[in-house]
Amino acid sequence: MSRVILEERKCLERLDCYVRNKMENPVERFYSLGGIKTVRIVTVEDALFLMDRQLAWSRIAPSDNPDATVFLWQEESLRDFPGRALGVKGELEDDFLQIIGVPDGPEGTKVREYMNVDFKYGTVLYDGKDVFYHAVRSFDPTVWGKDGHLFAKIFYRLLKTPVSSLVHSACVGTGGNGILFCAKAMMGKSTLTVASMLKGMEYVSDDYLILHSDRDSLLASPIYNIINLSPKMYRLMFDELDKSRFVCPSAVQDKYTLDISAYTDRMRRNYPVRAAMLPVIDTSATEPVIVPCSVSEKGAGITQLIHSTISQVWDQQPSETIVRISTMLRPLPFYRIILTPDIFANVECLRRFADSLSA
Repeated sequence: MSRVILEERKCLERLDCYVRNKMENPVERFYSLGGIKTVRIVTVEDALFLMDRQLAWSRIAPSDNPDATVFLWQEESLRDFPGRALGVKGELEDDFLQIIGVPDGPEGTKVREYMNVDFKYGTVLYDGKDVFYHAVRSFDPTVWGKDGHLFAKIFYRLLKTPVSSLVHSACVGTGGNGILFCAKAMMGKSTLTVASMLKGMEYVSDDYLILHSDRDSLLASPIYNIINLSPKMYRLMFDELDKSRFVCPSAVQDKYTLDISAYTDRMRRNYPVRAAMLPVIDTSATEPVIVPCSVSEKGAGITQLIHSTISQVWDQQPSETIVRISTMLRPLPFYRIILTPDIFANVECLRRFADSLSA
């Protein structure tokens, strides 16, 4: 990783001028992040296809007072960007550039990291309090789509409030009884939650969602209307996925990204979370079963969700997030679900469990 020091105000002035010159005929989109924050995205027409495929459930009418603005543009040659746009001298051979400096205002001379340039993945991210600058290598869905969920790192920063957080998790349920999954990637949570939605269960998300504390309740809301499935699972659920649309290859190897915005009848916002669950794949099991977690298993589940979230969004100072998410999850009862190769048997087991939470 390379690191340079630039005065933040001057750097931002140069960046703002550079980006505005790059954008001809800018367009805007407005999004609500679970009713907690409103975001304005300023970009160009070529970016709208993928944005509309991923964020249809969160799109709202234009707002006069958004909480934040994101400038999004295409930067094909990132290796030249620091010199061309910011005046950074010399060649940069590392894959990652961190820009630090002294901000203006009453914070004095406190130095902070305020911009990252990731040459490997082709992104520039300026992290301000209410303005973000975000560059991508290409707006081609087969390229940009491989970055995964759009703006996840920015949305995560905006949702870091005393009562909310963006988390890498999944949530489904029945009758207003939400079940939150604590699992890292490749543990079966997407397959289970998508299959559950297709079989009529209420759905929040299979990957990223907003957790929000409201008095004594924990609520979950979606941001994205996409799912990621392996080709095998896609073929298995093909008939039930008749209202979905293929978007692009997923950021995860050998997976497809699908737009499920047409399934609005299954989607839920501000959905009460009643329990948390750790999926465990057992290919030798013949029947799925759900059992309570031990104290140590519950701790491991909370740790797994926090670690997965932090690693996905590059949180360099996660201490507040660790405390906040732990506080949200600790009151929940935790369970393990033993998953069998029979996906739809797993769904029925999960449905019966969710129904029992109303008893």
